[in-house]
Amino acid sequence: MIHLKKNMPFSCSIGIAVMVLALASFSGQDVAEIKNGSVGLWKKNPKISLEFVRTIGELDSDDENLLFYKPADIVFDTEGNIYVLDAGNHRVQKFSPEGEFISSFGRKGQGPGEFQMPLSIDFDEKGRIYIPDAHNQRIGIFNSEGTLVESLSMHEHMAGPIRVFQDGRILMGTGGIRSISLGDPKGSNELPKYLKILDSAGTLQSSIGEKFNYKDMILNSVGNDYDFDVDQDGNIYSAFKYQNRIEKFDHVGNLHWQASRELGYSTKPPKERSDTKVSGNQVSVSIPRMNRCSNGIAVDENGYVWVVGLKRQVIESEPSGAPGSNERQDEEPSKTDIFQLELYDGDGMLLYKFPLTQYVDGIRCHKDRIYLLDADHTAQFFEYRIIEK
Repeated sequence: MIHLKKNMPFSCSIGIAVMVLALASFSGQDVAEIKNGSVGLWKKNPKISLEFVRTIGELDSDDENLLFYKPADIVFDTEGNIYVLDAGNHRVQKFSPEGEFISSFGRKGQGPGEFQMPLSIDFDEKGRIYIPDAHNQRIGIFNSEGTLVESLSMHEHMAGPIRVFQDGRILMGTGGIRSISLGDPKGSNELPKYLKILDSAGTLQSSIGEKFNYKDMILNSVGNDYDFDVDQDGNIYSAFKYQNRIEKFDHVGNLHWQASRELGYSTKPPKERSDTKVSGNQVSVSIPRMNRCSNGIAVDENGYVWVVGLKRQVIESEPSGAPGSNERQDEEPSKTDIFQLELYDGDGMLLYKFPLTQYVDGIRCHKDRIYLLDADHTAQFFEYRIIEK
């Protein structure tokens, strides 16, 4: 059974709110450029509160079905059943709405229905489950019982994390395998777009979103890491991990706004360059420190945009988001005060910040709930209820 904990309300400290709107031009489009302050528009009177409900997964259990290893994502079917993508165990765990284990499917391998550290999970309107697998260069499509019904080849476009539009199209992010090139260290003047829109057969329709050019091939890969989500109307939202940039596109990929916020620390590109050394069969890569500012983005059923932000510059430039040595820990090693939930409206205006007490590597919304993922420290999802006042 899912482990339950006592309900706990949130509180938040208040500072000074500043917000500036301007119009910028991107690829010939007039785009709203929003500069939020350090505090949201709601100030001392938030219109929403969060209530802790339960954890999904166990730290110590006799039931191995509740023990996840590097979980990557969570999704829900129309009946409220819970599907946990237990990536490190190369499987999907299905639970009832009450948290009782129902079934499991998938295992490590290259054969049909097998995975190798799958990236994300989502449903289409037909109730089919989509699971991208970068190592096997495909997107597997399963029915609700875990039977493989179709496989989309991703040999031309490396499989990345996905979200499925209601019309059956697929939004796919940058491939899940980070590669290192030993070519021109200055990088290309023109970088590929960072999001792909595929039709239901997996054929590329368009590419959208501009990457920042660090003039360094390795920094271009690490520094342009991001998360994304899609709302009920097909609008696309993205938040960059190492850039103070949150963006909204419409369902066909037109950029509507670009938002930033006052952080209290810098996310400017590092002055140092990456360094790659080859010695025999060994390749060593040195990447300058980059200050992380987000760890996930999700949109709820009312169109509110939730971004996992960081209060302090203590995250190193590692894909896993490992904490730096400056971090202040309290009673438990799985507890921290460095993360917060930033709440934005659909126009990119910062509304409020909710402090958190756990590590967060990802976020997902479903109906009136938020699910925060701690993939490495506790391998659990934390469920919160959104309460409108």
